[in-house]
Amino acid sequence: MHLVSKEVMLNLVTGTAASGSAPARRSLATGPEFAAHSPANYLYWYESLDHGRTVINPPNFAALGEIHNRYLSLAWAREMTVEEAAANIQQDMEAEIARYLEEEAS
Repeated sequence: MHLVSKEVMLNLVTGTAASGSAPARRSLATGPEFAAHSPANYLYWYESLDHGRTVINPPNFAALGEIHNRYLSLAWAREMTVEEAAANIQQDMEAEIARYLEEEAS
């Protein structure tokens, strides 16, 4: 319980040990202390939580995740543009999904 106390979380947001991550407590995330250290649009993330739903991962989630991470890493390293990475992610994920569905059908 100590790690999720308001005092500890507030220190993780604003103190010398600040982690840069959003606090789990909505009251702290929407409070003035966190707002002072956040981008202007940070509340959108918390507002989206009210509409979130559980999504069950497909059996080939690891392969899809590898595709995603490979191309995002290239974009972050500026070895390809974001547009190129997104196009490659889309193409490779569609191919992986088709491969998986074909394998399942046989």
